[in-house]
Amino acid sequence: MRGTITTDGKYAVVIVDAMNVAHRFFNSMKFLRTGTGHGTGVIFGTLRMLLKFKREYGRSTYIFAWDFPRLKRKQVYKDYKANRARAGQDFWKQVATLKELLAKLNVRQYYSEGNEADDVIAKLVKRNRDKKTLIISNDTDMYQLIGRNTSLLSRATVNGKKTYQVVDVTKLAELTGLTPKQYLYWKIVRGDKKTDNVPPAVKNIPEEVLRKMVKALNRFSDIFELTSSDERVQRWIKKVHEHREDLVRNYRLISLRRRKKIRLRKIPRDRNKEEACEIIKRLEMFSLLKDIGKFV
Repeated sequence: MRGTITTDGKYAVVIVDAMNVAHRFFNSMKFLRTGTGHGTGVIFGTLRMLLKFKREYGRSTYIFAWDFPRLKRKQVYKDYKANRARAGQDFWKQVATLKELLAKLNVRQYYSEGNEADDVIAKLVKRNRDKKTLIISNDTDMYQLIGRNTSLLSRATVNGKKTYQVVDVTKLAELTGLTPKQYLYWKIVRGDKKTDNVPPAVKNIPEEVLRKMVKALNRFSDIFELTSSDERVQRWIKKVHEHREDLVRNYRLISLRRRKKIRLRKIPRDRNKEEACEIIKRLEMFSLLKDIGKFV
């Protein structure tokens, strides 16, 4: 995990977007392999990241949130995430080993059938709303979960250098000019074609017009009753009203706040320091052995 972590305090709960992190290390550490050619970048990168967090945040509660393979969102839009290349066997073998290793290191892990890690994280944030919580992810969908006690740690480039920054309500306003709720509304209209293959609900809407619109909303359904004295804005409002079905589709794909009734399932913890050490030795990640006591 390259870059400097910059924070302004400690967190009671640290939630990791596990698949987001796994893909990041799979792509950046493909060169890490055992002598027999087995990839280890996902596992080594994730454990090293976790150690770095433990040094930074101390005795926080660490939780890994995992995606479920078959997604309910595909029923809403069959081409959801269809733009993503399928991960190969090497990646999935590393993910399986990482889950096993985290369980033996006594790390909490959750998933939800039919749902993504995003939904799991939203549920966990709700459960811990009275605790200072940090989400680890580069997914901007997480912006909608930022709140009084919830911040996001994501990658950033500052003065040409890669670093990690904490995005809270104030920082989000600085980056986007929007509140978490307004950012969600903005993204529903804009779509997320690049990351999740979610098409825009309304094409080519000018940025300044969209900002005026989302800032006038108390809740997203208000967009269907929206009016404006500005003729240019009103013309675009009319176009928005013509795309009601597309807006509802994107709301169901992008919004995390509505998924409050999802059922979380735990990956059983199997605390066993000795077996964890054996796995780490087998994977030839010897530099991690001296720190194994920090996990269990």
